[in-house]
Amino acid sequence: MKWYAYIFSFLISASLALSQQFDTHIVNLNGELSEDDNYEESIGRFDAYEMKLGKGDYIKINLKAEFFPLLTVVSPSGKYNIAYPQDNNLEVIHGQKIDETGHWYIYVSGDKTDVGKHEMNIYYVSENSRDLPAQTDICTITNFVLAHSNTNFFYFTDWDVFAESQEIFKNTSRSSNGNISSFVLETDEMVSKNKFDEWSYQISECLGYDWEEKGSNNKIRFNEINGDRSIELIYDNEKIKLVISTKIK
Repeated sequence: MKWYAYIFSFLISASLALSQQFDTHIVNLNGELSEDDNYEESIGRFDAYEMKLGKGDYIKINLKAEFFPLLTVVSPSGKYNIAYPQDNNLEVIHGQKIDETGHWYIYVSGDKTDVGKHEMNIYYVSENSRDLPAQTDICTITNFVLAHSNTNFFYFTDWDVFAESQEIFKNTSRSSNGNISSFVLETDEMVSKNKFDEWSYQISECLGYDWEEKGSNNKIRFNEINGDRSIELIYDNEKIKLVISTKIK
């Protein structure tokens, strides 16, 4: 497959993860196939995008187009995966674990007569954000779930990262209500009120000054001051529920 110079490039670098404990985010790309775009017999008329990824990362791509699109993901060594719409709905959903470090290429293509707009969301989860650390606490769990709120918690529907990684929460669920997406964690066994008070204090300390705290005796809510996220810690029937919510991106 021939590489072209006309590649719109964006970087998702492993070095970004060094600036924070966990690294996840969404990249939104809007493009359009026109009669002037590159055409190659093997893949048709196409737009191409370049990404720098690290081994162990994970991406999920959601592609919508005004034509019947073909999505091709090519590794640095030239291996490729192809995905296309199901049921002729002009939407492609493709998830992939990254097994090579380097520059990856994503092709959005149609046949030689196709023209039209396309929109692609790429959900990215770094290697160190795919699993909870072996030894974890309430602050680590909160920060881990907060990081995944950047991608509307999509990863938690594809992989069960809570079942064996920690002993605090055994019941988890993901839900959406209007434009709000939430992830809920709940203790399975009875927990003392002292534990609720302890966790409330610990979460408050690890969140810092970017959050506003409100609450009552059995319910504490933290609202992000310059953002769209919230955290609720609720004590009810001797169980604790942690709810992290965000506006859907």
